Amino acid sequence: MLKGMSVSIRAIKKGMYALFAAVLLMSGACDRTAKEEGVTTMAELTPRSKALFEKTKIICFGRFLIDVPESTEVLWGGSMLPLDVNI
Repeated sequence: MLKGMSVSIRAIKKGMYALFAAVLLMSGACDRTAKEEGVTTMAELTPRSKALFEKTKIICFGRFLIDVPESTEVLWGGSMLPLDVNI
């Protein structure tokens, strides 16, 4: 019985060390000086765009919420664009 308990205690210790190492790695991986955090303003809209965006509605694209003009018609489904994209 003691032999079985010592194995489980060793396993718990190894798990705790792995958890501690994972927490250290994750805390060091965060870049708190990212440029995205400092950017809070948008470019000034042109007079034509201002007229379009006087009345807006919110559209959800996956995890993104986008304000679009109220007159926008959203079409769902696949699409084909005759563009060449080189990566």
